[in-house]
Amino acid sequence: MGIESQSKEQRILRALRTVLGNIVKETAPRPGVPRALSEDTVVEIRDLFGLIAEREAEQVADLD
Repeated sequence: MGIESQSKEQRILRALRTVLGNIVKETAPRPGVPRALSEDTVVEIRDLFGLIAEREAEQVADLD
């Protein structure tokens, strides 16, 4: 699916997923180094990834 054919919501969800993924990768600690993010923030990021996935699944189901 090209960018032109995606809805604004789909583009927003894709951007959120990409940016969050980059944040997670860039803040991942090396062995022996404390995590830069608090445990609460890590949980909130996981929850947000879950919400994005749920909404994307709803969009696919709406197409059926």
